[in-house]
Amino acid sequence: MTDGDREALAALEANPIKIPKGKELIEPGEDGTKPFVLLSGFVIVSRSSSAGERLIIDLMIPGDLGNLRSIVLEQTDMFFDSASDVTISRFHPKTYYELLTKQPRLGTALFFANAVDRSLMAERLYSIGRRSGYQRLGHFLLDLLARMRRAGVADENSFRAPLTLAILGDLLGMTLEHVSRLTQRLRRAGFLRTERDLYEFPDLEGLAKAADFDPFYLHLKENPEAKQKALR
Repeated sequence: MTDGDREALAALEANPIKIPKGKELIEPGEDGTKPFVLLSGFVIVSRSSSAGERLIIDLMIPGDLGNLRSIVLEQTDMFFDSASDVTISRFHPKTYYELLTKQPRLGTALFFANAVDRSLMAERLYSIGRRSGYQRLGHFLLDLLARMRRAGVADENSFRAPLTLAILGDLLGMTLEHVSRLTQRLRRAGFLRTERDLYEFPDLEGLAKAADFDPFYLHLKENPEAKQKALR
């Protein structure tokens, strides 16, 4: 990156604030909310029914950008809650717009990140609609491992995350009891070891096969700069 690129990125992280676990960052219907970058911790993005039933749309990890749609939408339609102690930095929509228009390298990278997010959402919809509960759980855990490795916050075959049974159930559309049974099955099969918030995967290849996991949709090997050159 150029010095200008680094300065532009630093502007997104210029206003860090710490928020404890279990706090609501944004709720549906709020006016004038700002986008933010998650600097540390985990944030839950969810929708809830009138009966209070929650579906988690996404689990944000460090480095993710949140509430970007507030740049063009008047009101938010999602809940954003801290699943752990978090540090976020809110930024003005104009700052993001200038990244897209005045920093072409960063603009291409941001378009790339948004495209990958779209692919990730499509894969999760496919999981809910077509994969078994066992595959769905294994697939999500490998998905999270791959994302966290790319962000530099996970080891080769393990990560730490606040994944309670309630969070997993609301992410995967399953009851707590079903998630608990499936987690035990993964342990017995030798695919998973857990200790508090630590998730270890002794047999990544075996779990990937059992869970129908192919990380192609995360586009881990693609270089957005190559696409930028192709557009010139």
